[in-house]
This record gives sequence, structure tokens and C-alpha cells, in this order.
Amino acid sequence: MTDTNNTVAPIPSNYLVGFKIESTTNFTFSDEGGFTPLSGTIEHTGTVTFNDQITVGNFSIGLAPGRTVTGVSGFVLRDTFSLNTILFDLGIPGPVAFDGQNLTISDVKLLISPEFANLLQKPKLTGLFGGTARIDAQVAAVPEPDSVLAILVAGAALLATKFYTQKIKST
Repeated sequence: MTDTNNTVAPIPSNYLVGFKIESTTNFTFSDEGGFTPLSGTIEHTGTVTFNDQITVGNFSIGLAPGRTVTGVSGFVLRDTFSLNTILFDLGIPGPVAFDGQNLTISDVKLLISPEFANLLQKPKLTGLFGGTARIDAQVAAVPEPDSVLAILVAGAALLATKFYTQKIKST
């Protein structure tokens, strides 16, 4: 990573970069019987540049039915800044914590998507580990009887990301 723009301090501080959750976020979930995503997307602002060559950002996280990559949650992280493509399939998250106001989704593995691997002209990268993400957000109850919750914009709400660099050999 060689540059960042419009980012925020990550939570926790051992992550490299954080992104603010935008007001256009319309993600809903239920906490009855465990964390269950229902609909919508989580929208972020900010960009990162890799090797002074490619800048991606203004990320959108949402469900993409029919993803065929093994070991993923069905959620994807899409760049809406420059490439307008899915960059990562999101692995099954680690612990999900909700205290009635704050939602934390930890240890989400970022797996390189087929679309991003093809753009990089390295299709063998598909499904490889690209880093770890964490989502921290403040939430508010949606006025519905089934107690569905929606993520609201908050200054401290962000997607924090750890990127791992690997040397990849051409074969």
C-alpha cells in the first residue's frame, strides 16, 4: 500500500487503514437467535493505492447470490471508485458481537475474487488470502415489529483492513 485518501483511524489500531461508513448504507440484520444478515449494503468512503499503480476504494459490501468460490460467506467487497468490480469474496466472519448499539464483525478473510484476479491478469490468484477486515458500526432499531436493525452512519463506524503482501511467482 503506497497511499491512502479520505480514511479514518482503524479500530483496533493494529489494522492498517479504516474507512468511514456512509449514510447511503442500508444494511439490515436480525440478532434474534444469532447474527443473521437480511438485506442491503454497507457503503464506505476512502481509497487506497497499491504500488503507486492502482487505486481502489469507496467500497461497497453486499450479498452476491450465486458466488461459486468455496469457503465464502456470499458477501463481496466491491470497488466503486475506479474498477467498479468485485475485489474480494468475504470469508465466513469470526466472532460477531452486538450489544444493542454497536456491531462488530471480526476476522473477515478477504479472498481475491475471480474478477480482480483476471483484471490483474493472474487468474491463479482467485480465492487466495488477501488480508483481513473488521466492521465496527453503530446501529439503530428499525421501527418494525420483528426487531430488524439497520446500520447508521457514525463517525467511529468503519471498515478496518489488514492487507498482507506476498511475492507471487509467475509460472
